[in-house]
Amino acid sequence: MRSGIALVGSSLGLHSVRSAGLPVQECLIASHIVPWSEREASRADPRNGLCLSATFDRMFDRGLMTVGEDRRVHISRSIREMTDEPVQKRLAGYHGQPILLPKRFLPLEEYLGWHREHVFTD
Repeated sequence: MRSGIALVGSSLGLHSVRSAGLPVQECLIASHIVPWSEREASRADPRNGLCLSATFDRMFDRGLMTVGEDRRVHISRSIREMTDEPVQKRLAGYHGQPILLPKRFLPLEEYLGWHREHVFTD
Protein backbone atom coordinates (compact mmCIF):
# COMPACT_ATOMS: atom_id res chain seq x y z
CA MET A 1 0.00 0.00 0.00
CA ARG A 2 1.40 3.38 -0.98
CA SER A 3 1.55 5.98 1.76
CA GLY A 4 -1.36 8.40 1.87
CA ILE A 5 0.78 10.98 3.64
CA ALA A 6 3.67 12.77 2.02
CA LEU A 7 6.25 15.10 3.48
CA VAL A 8 7.00 17.75 0.87
CA GLY A 9 8.69 21.14 0.87
CA SER A 10 6.44 24.17 0.46
CA SER A 11 7.33 27.53 -1.00
CA LEU A 12 7.64 28.85 2.56
CA GLY A 13 10.34 26.35 3.39
CA LEU A 14 8.04 24.48 5.75
CA HIS A 15 7.15 20.83 5.35
CA SER A 16 3.76 19.45 4.48
CA VAL A 17 2.21 16.30 5.74
CA ARG A 18 -0.87 15.92 3.59
CA SER A 19 -3.31 13.24 2.78
CA ALA A 20 -3.10 12.11 -0.83
CA GLY A 21 -6.85 12.64 -0.88
CA LEU A 22 -6.54 16.27 0.24
CA PRO A 23 -4.00 18.05 -1.95
CA VAL A 24 -5.70 21.42 -1.30
CA GLN A 25 -3.20 24.00 -0.09
CA GLU A 26 -5.97 26.11 1.47
CA CYS A 27 -6.76 23.21 3.85
CA LEU A 28 -3.25 23.03 5.29
CA ILE A 29 -2.06 24.65 8.53
CA ALA A 30 1.53 25.58 9.38
CA SER A 31 2.48 23.87 12.64
CA HIS A 32 5.57 23.88 14.80
CA ILE A 33 7.00 20.57 15.90
CA VAL A 34 8.31 22.18 19.10
CA PRO A 35 5.81 24.90 20.13
CA TRP A 36 6.95 28.53 20.21
CA SER A 37 6.34 28.64 23.94
CA GLU A 38 8.84 25.84 24.56
CA ARG A 39 11.94 26.94 22.66
CA GLU A 40 12.38 30.48 21.37
CA ALA A 41 15.53 29.62 19.40
CA SER A 42 13.66 27.18 17.13
CA ARG A 43 10.76 29.49 16.24
CA ALA A 44 12.05 30.58 12.84
CA ASP A 45 13.83 27.33 11.96
CA PRO A 46 12.12 25.83 8.87
CA ARG A 47 13.21 22.39 10.12
CA ASN A 48 10.78 22.90 13.05
CA GLY A 49 7.78 23.16 10.75
CA LEU A 50 5.12 20.80 9.50
CA CYS A 51 2.19 21.86 7.40
CA LEU A 52 -0.72 19.61 8.29
CA SER A 53 -4.39 19.25 7.48
CA ALA A 54 -6.58 20.62 10.27
CA THR A 55 -7.30 17.09 11.53
CA PHE A 56 -3.67 15.97 11.61
CA ASP A 57 -2.60 19.34 13.06
CA ARG A 58 -4.95 18.80 15.99
CA MET A 59 -3.84 15.19 16.38
CA PHE A 60 -0.18 16.26 16.35
CA ASP A 61 -0.75 19.04 18.91
CA ARG A 62 -2.74 16.70 21.19
CA GLY A 63 -0.18 13.90 21.00
CA LEU A 64 -2.33 11.54 18.95
CA MET A 65 0.15 11.45 16.04
CA THR A 66 3.88 11.90 15.54
CA VAL A 67 6.67 11.13 13.09
CA GLY A 68 9.11 8.44 14.18
CA GLU A 69 12.88 8.20 13.79
CA ASP A 70 12.03 5.77 11.02
CA ARG A 71 10.25 8.65 9.20
CA ARG A 72 6.95 6.83 9.46
CA VAL A 73 3.66 8.12 10.78
CA HIS A 74 2.87 6.92 14.29
CA ILE A 75 -0.77 7.11 15.41
CA SER A 76 -1.47 6.70 19.12
CA ARG A 77 -2.81 3.43 20.43
CA SER A 78 -6.01 5.15 21.63
CA ILE A 79 -6.89 5.98 18.00
CA ARG A 80 -5.67 2.66 16.58
CA GLU A 81 -7.83 0.69 19.03
CA MET A 82 -11.04 2.46 18.02
CA THR A 83 -13.32 0.18 16.03
CA ASP A 84 -15.17 2.92 14.15
CA GLU A 85 -14.64 2.29 10.42
CA PRO A 86 -14.10 5.96 9.42
CA VAL A 87 -11.52 6.37 12.22
CA GLN A 88 -9.73 3.25 11.04
CA LYS A 89 -9.79 4.33 7.40
CA ARG A 90 -9.05 8.06 7.75
CA LEU A 91 -6.77 8.14 10.80
CA ALA A 92 -5.51 4.81 12.15
CA GLY A 93 -4.81 3.51 8.66
CA TYR A 94 -1.88 5.92 8.36
CA HIS A 95 -0.01 4.28 11.26
CA GLY A 96 3.30 2.93 10.02
CA GLN A 97 3.06 4.54 6.62
CA PRO A 98 6.33 6.02 5.33
CA ILE A 99 6.80 9.73 4.90
CA LEU A 100 8.16 11.02 1.60
CA LEU A 101 10.96 13.43 2.50
CA PRO A 102 11.58 16.77 0.79
CA LYS A 103 14.88 17.55 -0.92
CA ARG A 104 15.71 20.31 1.59
CA PHE A 105 14.71 21.49 5.06
CA LEU A 106 14.19 18.04 6.50
CA PRO A 107 12.48 18.16 9.88
CA LEU A 108 15.21 18.06 12.49
CA GLU A 109 15.28 14.79 14.42
CA GLU A 110 15.97 16.77 17.61
CA TYR A 111 12.58 18.48 17.22
CA LEU A 112 10.73 15.31 16.27
CA GLY A 113 12.33 13.50 19.21
CA TRP A 114 11.20 16.29 21.53
CA HIS A 115 7.64 15.87 20.23
CA ARG A 116 7.72 12.10 20.73
CA GLU A 117 9.08 12.49 24.28
CA HIS A 118 6.95 15.43 25.50
CA VAL A 119 3.72 15.36 23.48
CA PHE A 120 3.01 12.00 21.84
CA THR A 121 0.95 9.56 23.88
CA ASP A 122 1.01 5.94 22.84
